[in-house]
Amino acid sequence: MLKKYIIILSLGIIGITSTAQSQELNAWKHCGIGAMVWGEKETGAIISNVIWDLGTTALTSQVSSPETCEGAPAQTAMFINESYDKLAEETASGKGEHLTAMMDILQCDVSARNKFVTAIRADFSTALAKNDTPITDRTARAEQYFNIVDAHFKTGFKQYCNAI
Repeated sequence: MLKKYIIILSLGIIGITSTAQSQELNAWKHCGIGAMVWGEKETGAIISNVIWDLGTTALTSQVSSPETCEGAPAQTAMFINESYDKLAEETASGKGEHLTAMMDILQCDVSARNKFVTAIRADFSTALAKNDTPITDRTARAEQYFNIVDAHFKTGFKQYCNAI
């Protein structure tokens, strides 16, 4: 049984290596124990983080070992993971302290924040309606939220934010 598990895991690593290596910083891939052990080999980092503690260490590693997880995207991902429930609630209403704190982490101009939150709100609402991610999988929901924020940051709001 263990041999089968190792073979399946190895095939999975081979299958996702090329896509994992081409992506930008993501706390779930570039932080925690996995990043410390595997360095630039993101696939190994992902698997290590999941096997070790379902990614919890990866999302809290900035406090304990900041050298393994630096930059605004990682800080944003960790903040989202820590305060996902409040962010989800505030995103539904379009305002709140946690949304403001997230915009502060991204160092976004005050003039662009409402538009940024509106864009996040629309995509978040769509994602929730699709129900692709189980409601009970909080970490997956937090990552989904991060990916929405990150996509809007990169495509429409980077010029208004100084985090990177």
